[in-house]
Amino acid sequence: MRAVLLTGLLTVLASTSVAANGPETPSRTAIVEQLSQPHRGDNSQGKPLPRRLRGSTATPANTRGLVRVKTPQGDTTVAQLPALASTIDLSIEFDSGSARLRPSSLALVQTLGDALTDPRFNGQAFLIAGHTDADGDEEYNLGLSLRRANTVRDYLLQHTSLTPDQLKVVGFGETTPLASNHERQGKQQNRRVEVQRLEAPEKD
Repeated sequence: MRAVLLTGLLTVLASTSVAANGPETPSRTAIVEQLSQPHRGDNSQGKPLPRRLRGSTATPANTRGLVRVKTPQGDTTVAQLPALASTIDLSIEFDSGSARLRPSSLALVQTLGDALTDPRFNGQAFLIAGHTDADGDEEYNLGLSLRRANTVRDYLLQHTSLTPDQLKVVGFGETTPLASNHERQGKQQNRRVEVQRLEAPEKD
């Protein structure tokens, strides 16, 4: 697989457009502004999310419904998920079929780290969600998407002041595509890692 849009595709949902040949590389300022957007979503039926899923899962802003995910504990879950505005897709490249970051993407991941450590996000937690295209086995893609999310998380923990409690990970595999998987460009857009600012957990 050639490229992974890491809620690096910057679907900067309102302010940044995706070029015809793929997403533009977002700046630190663009990432901060996008993740600062107020949460304005709910699940597809307007019901509260199960507590075990709150603050741990996400979908692109235009996606709602039931999807399969893989968590760090190895679970594959069917979850009903919210559609939130404070989400960004980044174009982070990995070696084909692996979770190894390509050197060409290190600058983008560092820019992401600079954005997430902005004073406006002091103490905030974020979700890093991996996505793949539909090539290959569905179960394999779920695992691959989680490994790629973990790669980004590990880099951020090693090179920024972010703490493990601030960075959650989940793998969506091929379940939430942004574009058609029948075309090369669409597949490239679907191979991504998504970043979402999490809401503070609700108290009982």
